[in-house]
Amino acid sequence: MKLGIWIFFGFVAAAPVLAQDLCSTASASVEIADLTVSEDGTIDAKGTWAAGGGAVGALVEYRIDSDRMQSEFRMGASGSWDIARMQPNDVTCGRHTLVVGVFPSVKDGARQHICLKNHASKPSVFNVSCAPLVEMQDCQWECGGDESPHCTGVCTATASRGRLGYMPFWGVNGEDWQQGEGPSEGPWSHPVACDPGQRISFKVRDRNGRGYWSEVDEIGCGVTE
Repeated sequence: MKLGIWIFFGFVAAAPVLAQDLCSTASASVEIADLTVSEDGTIDAKGTWAAGGGAVGALVEYRIDSDRMQSEFRMGASGSWDIARMQPNDVTCGRHTLVVGVFPSVKDGARQHICLKNHASKPSVFNVSCAPLVEMQDCQWECGGDESPHCTGVCTATASRGRLGYMPFWGVNGEDWQQGEGPSEGPWSHPVACDPGQRISFKVRDRNGRGYWSEVDEIGCGVTE
């Protein structure tokens, strides 16, 4: 996709003066209506675009921190754009900027030209969390009957993102935290005990206990996932 765009841009640069005259009145606008970032850094965004002054369509381009991620051509005078489940490569945690650009397109006979100088763009700043992610994967239980419903078992959990090594912590109902044991990168298995209605809680702190805390993940007592 990128190669095709650059070839097309090169063609536009060599276009006759008439195309430049048509571009002189072309205009564009763009709005970002919504942008969300999931825990794993995946981006979902949407908005609207418009092209006027004789434009017959527009090239819509998406950049993150000046790197072109995606582009697409849209016909008409206006419309909506959206990017779903975009997961940029090498985007580290912290502050980043999505820029949506709209380049109006004009028609000169059978040819169509992208007006590079008449574009509009809109930035939106977003943050990718630096905190590690955790997941309670499975628990093996032994629970008593109706007279003694207390459960004991072993739960397994994993962590990702953040910085190694992780320091794991286990608790019940988000309280009474105890540091677990195991490899600094996980996964971890830990003996647990609880009563029905309670929750086994798990979290980690990265950089060997000196960095960011993860959110807490939980699993119900006696429940397997």
